[in-house]
Amino acid sequence: MSADAPHWRVALDAAGRAGVALRPLEDLDDADRARRVIDSVWGEQVLPRELIRAFQHAGTTLIGAEEGDRFVGFVFGFAGLDPDLHVHSHMLAVLPPWRSRGVGFALKLAQRAVCLDHGIEEVRWTYDPLVARNARFNLVKLGADAVRLLPAFYGEMTDRLNRGDRSDRFEVRWRLRSDRVERALRGEATRPPVG
Repeated sequence: MSADAPHWRVALDAAGRAGVALRPLEDLDDADRARRVIDSVWGEQVLPRELIRAFQHAGTTLIGAEEGDRFVGFVFGFAGLDPDLHVHSHMLAVLPPWRSRGVGFALKLAQRAVCLDHGIEEVRWTYDPLVARNARFNLVKLGADAVRLLPAFYGEMTDRLNRGDRSDRFEVRWRLRSDRVERALRGEATRPPVG
């Protein structure tokens, strides 16, 4: 993480405002820390430790947030090739006492910085279109674009957080160098494009 690059300065400044430090998650202890957050948010069974370790070894974007010696959240993504190279951001999780403090925003900005360091200019993910706070975060605060509705994307949801819910999702594309994203990251909220 180089504070010299503008995209890292934005991420590290956001982390400072949130009161956390950001760092890559690289070893088994880090995999266990991520598992504990996953278990706290979604319940057990969502992502095995061994798979987290394999993703670490493969060099995926796996970044953690800490307040002092307390691990409070992480973001996780992996390379996608459909049809162009991008990162699919699969998980962003922050423990309840640290939510609404900007930790998730700092983690997403760190994920953006890692992608830009590697020449990747788009991140994609899905989110529940019925959760307003996620829509605001994704479309307004980050400046991502919802590009399509994916009905029953995950099938029947079985994790503790979503059990019994429909799994309709919006696919989001975060074009990391777009004017819309640059404006959003400066706090110049813009309405998401419609249509």
